[in-house]
Amino acid sequence: MIFLFLALLFFILGVVIERFKVYGLISGYNSMTPEQQQKVDTKKLGRLIGYYCYTLASLFILIAFSEWQSFTPGIIIGIALTLVATLIVTIKAPKYDGNLYDKDGKPLSGQKKKAKIPLIISSVVFIGVGIMMYFSLQPTAITISEDTLQIAGMYGDDIPLQHIEAVHVLDTLPPIAARTNGSAIGDHLKGHFKLENGDKVKLFIDKGVPPFIEVRTADETFIFNLQTAADTQQLATQLQQHTIQ
Repeated sequence: MIFLFLALLFFILGVVIERFKVYGLISGYNSMTPEQQQKVDTKKLGRLIGYYCYTLASLFILIAFSEWQSFTPGIIIGIALTLVATLIVTIKAPKYDGNLYDKDGKPLSGQKKKAKIPLIISSVVFIGVGIMMYFSLQPTAITISEDTLQIAGMYGDDIPLQHIEAVHVLDTLPPIAARTNGSAIGDHLKGHFKLENGDKVKLFIDKGVPPFIEVRTADETFIFNLQTAADTQQLATQLQQHTIQ
């Protein structure tokens, strides 16, 4: 639902900026002095930002539809193209600023370092998001040692077996209300979430591969699964045997 709202928002922004020429909505331009604004090619900048907003609106619709269909590749493609579009705009937009670049698109004397800042920031964000997506999509390694249930990777935890009060196998997930601190890419959910009944839970799951194991301690609830249903069932049996002892 949030992506459909964002799609509508960016489409409206694109129309207002590109069609109605409300350039004051463009970040950076609206904070310039009148003298600095006169050196900006607002027509080209407005067209670029407008088309960028239309592109984002289209990509957010793609992501929303992919989420609805639980089609993880569509979500990944949508997010990746969003990052690429943002990187392109970050590179091109400053070139319409006559305070930084000349008419040939070359940085003015003394402005080279300043002109590179947006590119550096965008590149760092691009790489950071890519790394986060990669690790979010990796299967969670879950093992049982002599006295500990170990959940590796992002948001992982070590749970002493003696602290486990209950182990249940769930055929379906309880309704999830919100993500509070974690990642959610298609069927892959990792981190802290809130259930519709208000309970807090840590998830390490692929929703497309039931069943799921629910582990409860006095303070926390964990729900996780492995790459296959057979592996999940086997892990559940091992956990139940360890906690009974």
